[in-house]
Amino acid sequence: MLVAWCYAREGNGWVLALIDPARRVTSRLPLRVVSGLAAAATLPLWVALRGLYAPAQRRPRLRRLLPYESYLSDLVPFPFREVHSIAFDQLLAPVAHYMPRAEVERCFAESGLRLASLRWHHANSWAAHGYL
Repeated sequence: MLVAWCYAREGNGWVLALIDPARRVTSRLPLRVVSGLAAAATLPLWVALRGLYAPAQRRPRLRRLLPYESYLSDLVPFPFREVHSIAFDQLLAPVAHYMPRAEVERCFAESGLRLASLRWHHANSWAAHGYL
């Protein structure tokens, strides 16, 4: 059995437009600088998580209005440091591949694996597993 998780192209348009080009620069910067940039990005995100996404968990109408809600709502209980580490990871990685569903299916097929399940997780990634 093979289990795979990967970034989805679907649902990540803003990441591809903003984060991906930035990481070409940030992945070459000193770690302290990248950490500072990640902290600067995390602060408004942290405020949004606490001020919007946390209350939205009890207010379905608000929840439907929030961007990237499925993923960001799962970050609500995380401490600032963990959210910072997610931002840091995004800025530090020199390359990230965002795969459309068809490409994930093709990778399994070309590897001789029978795809048992493929689901869109958090509307921003693929979770798949298959067998020989």
